[in-house]
Amino acid sequence: MYCYFCRDKKIETWTGYFCPTCEKIQSISKCYGFDRTLNVLEKCCIRNSAQLENKIASKALKESNDIFEKEEEMKKKIFNNLKKA
Repeated sequence: MYCYFCRDKKIETWTGYFCPTCEKIQSISKCYGFDRTLNVLEKCCIRNSAQLENKIASKALKESNDIFEKEEEMKKKIFNNLKKA
């Protein structure tokens, strides 16, 4: 029999309905409340379109800055090599 929640892993006990991972999620939800657990998951794990665009833009900016820094390092090395010669 498979877990009722993730439907991916097998249940390890005869009396349970969830795999160990999903049992842990259920225990956390019972401890902190289902609404609070869902709120944390939505805020931390799920991104809306504005957050996705911001993440993509920041990643693209970082990559372009990295490329710029590498080009500057190459120019300095070439200049130093020409200076030595």
